[in-house]
Amino acid sequence: MATEFGGVLLRGATGERKTGAIFELDGEVSSDRSLQLPLGWTAEFRSGLGYVVVHIDKGLGLNQALDDGIDAVQQALDLLCVAEHQRLRVENYEREHMVWYDSGGASILRVTTVVGFGVTVSASAKIVRANGKTEEPDLYPVPAWNECFRYYRLAQVSEDPFDAFRNLWLSLELALSIKSAKAQGEGEAAWIRRVGNTLRGSIPKGAWPSKGTDPIGDLINDHYVDTRCRLFHAKAGKPRLNPLVTADRRIVMERFGTLLPFVREVLGDVAGAPKGGGGMTYQGFQRAMEAAHGDGLILLSDSQQPLDRAETVDSPCWFGAKVVPGPRMANESRPGLELRGIRIDAQDVAPAAIRRIGLASKGDDGAVQTLFATSLRSSSLNLDNDFNGFEAIFGVELVNQLSPRARFRL
Repeated sequence: MATEFGGVLLRGATGERKTGAIFELDGEVSSDRSLQLPLGWTAEFRSGLGYVVVHIDKGLGLNQALDDGIDAVQQALDLLCVAEHQRLRVENYEREHMVWYDSGGASILRVTTVVGFGVTVSASAKIVRANGKTEEPDLYPVPAWNECFRYYRLAQVSEDPFDAFRNLWLSLELALSIKSAKAQGEGEAAWIRRVGNTLRGSIPKGAWPSKGTDPIGDLINDHYVDTRCRLFHAKAGKPRLNPLVTADRRIVMERFGTLLPFVREVLGDVAGAPKGGGGMTYQGFQRAMEAAHGDGLILLSDSQQPLDRAETVDSPCWFGAKVVPGPRMANESRPGLELRGIRIDAQDVAPAAIRRIGLASKGDDGAVQTLFATSLRSSSLNLDNDFNGFEAIFGVELVNQLSPRARFRL
C-alpha cells in the first residue's frame, strides 16, 4: 500500500520519490498539471485540490527538503503565472506543510501545523491630586498626524516581509530627512551617518539595530547596503534579495525585526509617536504552555466537520481519533513558538485517513481536553505503511495583539 494525498502518491509506486513536500495554495489550478523543474524537482497540481506536491528522486534531510521544496514550488508558480496567467501563491509554508525526508536511511513523513495564540494586555492609571481630585491620564496619546506614519502603517499591515521592510525603511528615511535634510551632493550613507550622530543622545542604546561598538555603521551596512539596496534593486550581476527565495526571506524578516524598535524611537523623536505597547513575554508564554500541555497529546481525526473553537474530545469530530504523544520539542521550539510532537513508528498509526489535527492535554480532573485544532481543509492524508516513521507536529505561536508587529509568516 502507498500513502497518498489528494490523489497524489507521495513516495510513488516504487518508492522513487525519496523526498518531497506539500504546501497549501491560496486557490486552485484549473487543470491537472505536472511540471519538471530545475535541479530534478517535479511539481504536481490537481484540479480542485488547493495544494501543490513537489518531489525529487534524491534523499534529502529535513531542512534541505523543506527549503529546496518551497523554492521548487515558487518556480512552478512562476511558470503557471507566465504561461497560463494563473495567479497563485503559497503562504505560511514554514508553519503549515507536510514533508517527507531521509533520516539515516529511514523515510520519515512529517505533518506540521501551527496556530496563533492571541494575547491582549491593557493598562490603566489613576492620579490622585493633593486636593483629592483624581485624573486618569491617557497612556496611549494620539500624536499629530505625520506622513511618516503612513509608511509605518503599511509596514505593519503588510503580510509580506519584503513589502513591510520597504515601507518601514521609507518611514525611517522620511523621518531622518525631517530631522535633517540630505545636503546637495551628500551621499546616502554619509547622510545617514550624519543624522544618526545627531540621534545618538536621544535614542536608547538598546533600540539601535546593532549590539556592536558602531551602531550607526551597522545600520548603514546591514540595513541600508545589505538589505535596503539589495531589496530595492534587481539587476543582473548585482547582489539582490529575491522575495520568493527562502533564505532571502529569512534575512529580510530578521532585519525587519531588528530595525523596528529603532524606527519607533526615531518616530517618537521626530514626530511624537508614543512608546506604548506591551504583552506577554516569551518566558511567560513558555510557562503557560508548559502548564497547559506538559503532558501534550496529539489527536488525529478523519472528521470533515468544520472547526469549532468550543470543541473538546467529547465532540463527535474526535470520536475514534488516534492519539499519539506530543511532548515539547525543546530543540525546535523558539521564543514565542512552542512545538509539540515526537517521531513514532508509522506502523503504529497506519492505515489512517487524517483530515484534522488537535493538540490536547489533561484537565485538573484527569480528562483529556482539546484546546487547539486545525484541519487539512480540502483533502485528507491517507497514511499507509510505506514510511518508516511519522511525525505529527503541532505548534502554538504567541501573538501579542497590542505590540508592534515584528514577525511574519515565512
